[in-house]
Amino acid sequence: MLTERDHAAFAAKGYHIAHGLLTEDEILPLLRGIDRMLCAKAPGLQPTDGAELFHAVHDKILFLKQHDRRTLAAVYDAIRKLLPFWSIVGSDKMGTVVRELLGTDDVG
Repeated sequence: MLTERDHAAFAAKGYHIAHGLLTEDEILPLLRGIDRMLCAKAPGLQPTDGAELFHAVHDKILFLKQHDRRTLAAVYDAIRKLLPFWSIVGSDKMGTVVRELLGTDDVG
């Protein structure tokens, strides 16, 4: 699945960006949760629906970064409590890539 170049970049940088690993349908539930959190913490922001959400969430993060970094940090920490986050982290797709990058079946 991963190329030698992917492995070399991971070894050098300590991370790997797996473009295309997840589908928009797999990512959308997490983005909805993040969007709701951002809107709850930043008065004036309204939830976004549909495909626009992929771009709107980024803009909302930047807005909160400019206006209240401490609250943005709290949202960042809270994202790990969302079930869709754990669905992605624990997915077979993610596990396959992580096991390959780390060279082990024991991923935790």
